[in-house]
Order: sequence, then C-alpha cells, then structure tokens
Amino acid sequence: MQVLTATTAAPAAATLVAADGTGAAAATAAVAAAVRQGLGEVVPLQIVDLLEPPQLQRLICGSPSIDLQLLRSHTKYTGYAESDKQIKWFWRALESFSQTERQSFLRFVWGRSRLPPAQAAWDQEMEVALKAPAARVPRPQPAAAAAAAAAEEEAEQQQQEGNSPPTITTPANGEAARARFSPTPAADALLLQQLTDEMLPQSHTCFFQVDLPPYSSYSVLRRKLLYAVTEGIAIDADNTADAANWDLEGD
Repeated sequence: MQVLTATTAAPAAATLVAADGTGAAAATAAVAAAVRQGLGEVVPLQIVDLLEPPQLQRLICGSPSIDLQLLRSHTKYTGYAESDKQIKWFWRALESFSQTERQSFLRFVWGRSRLPPAQAAWDQEMEVALKAPAARVPRPQPAAAAAAAAAEEEAEQQQQEGNSPPTITTPANGEAARARFSPTPAADALLLQQLTDEMLPQSHTCFFQVDLPPYSSYSVLRRKLLYAVTEGIAIDADNTADAANWDLEGD
C-alpha cells in the first residue's frame, strides 16, 4: 500500500505525492507554474526566456553597486542649492565612501540597499533638506558665570606671579567656552556654529529624505554622515540621535 503525503505545490491547492516518488514531477510542475505566475507580476513573461539569471536578478533587484551619478540625477534640494558648499561636501563624502558604506547610506535614507535600475521609472527622488541649525545659545546660571569669572581671575593672577605657565587659548575651545559668558554677536555666532557641528543628519525613509545640518567644514560633515549611516540602523529610533550628548569636536 502506498503512503501519501500532502505538499503545498501551489498556493491554491495541495497535491498528493506518493512517498515512493510517484507524482513528484506533477508537483514540481505545479510549483514551477506558481513561481512563473508570481514572476509575471514583476517582469513581463515574454522577456524572461531571453535573459540570463544574473540579468534577470539585476533587472528586478537593481545593482549592488551604488551609482552616484544616477542617484545625483534623481536628487532634489530643500533649503539648499546644488551650488552650496555643504551639498558639494555631501557628494564628495559619498564619493569617498566604500560601496558597503554607500549601501549603508541608502539603507539609512531609504530603507533599502540598492538603487532602481537606471532605465527604471523612479517612484521617488531623494531629497536633501536643510536641517535647522542651532538657534539659541545656552546661557549659564549666574552662579556658574561668577565661578568662571573668579577662576579666570585667579588664573591670571597666578600667571602674573609666575606660579603657572601662560594659558594657551585656541579658537576651537577657549573662545567657544568664553562665548557662553560673553553675549556678543561674534561670540554667539561661534558657539552656534559649534553647536550645529554637534548635530547629526536625520533621515525619513518613507520620503527618501535626509536632513543635513549646515556644517562648517567637509571633515565635520563626512564624520557625522558616516557615523549616522553606520550606527543609525534602528529606523524607529531616528530621533534619539539629537538627544545624545556629543562633545565639541575639532577638525
């Protein structure tokens, strides 16, 4: 007596296949027919027989190599112009990325790792939008300002008495620190730019959009962008990047 087993050869029905192999050919044919029907929903069946498997994969999935010229031709800008230095730095940074890092960027901004084929119709264009820079200088409490002034006065007195070497102040740290206690327009501008340089890019994968802060230099932009695309892999946690306590970083 033959033992029959049920296999789901096609979505709509089950085919009984004998344990000794009888009926296997019919089951395989049914599976192939179901796969072909599904494939026909993606690619016209008339051209399937004309393509090699790698060609068919490329047509359906796109190329694993990120073509930046193709991506650039499908990019629009909001708050930026293509001639702005930050946009030039942005593309320069992407050009410096490896293919793996470019795939990470695409996943960060669009939730996928491949571009559509060059000849395909894109349902979305990438949008590079201006992320609002820091707009408010955090002011210290009066007690903190008084303590800082007293410490600075004591340091100057020690220098005059020869008890300590002169303090070297650099624009990257000393002036920015003084700006917190010196509310002048120039000092505020310096501090606001450094606060902006602490920010990270932010993505909106549903809209194929990346919000890019107006960074002060190429090196800052590249460092922040690379960090975002390699570490910001949890789409649901996009907003946590802004809440991080980033130290001021020099170039």
